[in-house]
Amino acid sequence: VDFSVGDYDFVGYVDVIAKDNEEIHIIDHKSKTLKSRSKRKTPTKTDVELDEYLRQLYLYSIPIYNKYKEYPTKLNFNTFRNNSWIAEDFNLEKLEDTKKWVTNSIEEIILEEKWNPNVDYWFCKHLCDVSSECEYYSLM
Repeated sequence: VDFSVGDYDFVGYVDVIAKDNEEIHIIDHKSKTLKSRSKRKTPTKTDVELDEYLRQLYLYSIPIYNKYKEYPTKLNFNTFRNNSWIAEDFNLEKLEDTKKWVTNSIEEIILEEKWNPNVDYWFCKHLCDVSSECEYYSLM
């Protein structure tokens, strides 16, 4: 899907868009083990992590709205590694917060002048296409 947030253009790859009766669902398959919301008064560490992952689905709701003229009702994660399903109701305020977050993040990146490495064994070993050429690869 193609969409914009402010002056910034994005391309996203939605795993599943489903319609159940009159409800639109965005579904994302995750190998990461995420936990359902704790519903505690003070958000837990796993609640914060879930909110960070939900940003992706909130961004996907923008082209859904552009195409269907309605927002999804549910944002869903199929966390297949631990065989669980997480469903969250769509919240327009959280969409607006996500738009602000993504715009602020991009502007912060544009202004950054010094890039420190984020050496992560699994990422560097299995996902990075240029790890063999990276000066920090030997630090692992």
